[in-house]
Amino acid sequence: MKNGIIREKTFEEREYVIRRYILPLMGDIKVSRLDVNLVEETYKKIILSQKNGLGKCARTHKILNKLMNWLARKKRGILQNPIPTGLMGDLKREYKNLAEDKPSLNLKLSDIHRILDHSKGRKQEVIVHLQSLHGLRISEALAIRYEDIDFINNKIIVRNQTSKGRLVPVKTKSARRSIPLQEVTREILENSPNAMTGGFVCKDSNGGPLRYSNYLNRFFTPMIKELGLRFTTHNLRTFFASWWLVEGKVDVVTVSKWMGHSSPTVTMDIYAKTIEESENRYDNRIGNAVMPPTRAA
Repeated sequence: MKNGIIREKTFEEREYVIRRYILPLMGDIKVSRLDVNLVEETYKKIILSQKNGLGKCARTHKILNKLMNWLARKKRGILQNPIPTGLMGDLKREYKNLAEDKPSLNLKLSDIHRILDHSKGRKQEVIVHLQSLHGLRISEALAIRYEDIDFINNKIIVRNQTSKGRLVPVKTKSARRSIPLQEVTREILENSPNAMTGGFVCKDSNGGPLRYSNYLNRFFTPMIKELGLRFTTHNLRTFFASWWLVEGKVDVVTVSKWMGHSSPTVTMDIYAKTIEESENRYDNRIGNAVMPPTRAA
């Protein structure tokens, strides 16, 4: 931009990004209803569905962030930018190890079993459980304290998330939710040394929440490499939604609430991926039901 005039090349680039990514994914959402969770899920969809998705997401973020700042200044539908300052940085750290070719989005139950087995007995095991068996975002999982666990009613109450090592409230009403506590996770929580002292279910040496970067660099990334897998922390959350929708046959409205989504549409659009091990089993179900195959006597 020079003297308040946008160069033609810059204008064309911004127009392309808006037309290619922002409008198809967010065009039918009112600006006033745009929240951090929806923006984050949209960014992750761009990253995982495009070649060089991280770079394309960064371009989209740059333009969308400028647009949100302008709308907030002009008080056009919003009073402040709903996109957190560190969101793009967090996504870059999470997805920096992905190769140029996109990872498989078909989740295998056997892969999840291997991840759970590998994490068994480690202090980070509970974080893997909170993501894969309860669908928490990594920032939410790292923020869970014993006072957030309702052992009487078998519920996990999501109230907070971590941001740069600090505990902050979740940013939206839908993100504040309760999720059924799984029995296997309950056993880990009750038998943990932290159960006696309370506080964070997975804490650092000072008793505070484990930093995302430490969790990623010291535990999750080495584990994934050792197992020869190409998952991210977010894929565990994806598995949770996919399993309940496909295998558990729970309605999308309930799964959406457990996920902390703003609407069931978000859940179906992003998370309703068929688990790979289910595909072959269901291939001929409708045909066999309508016209059972004739078997030789």
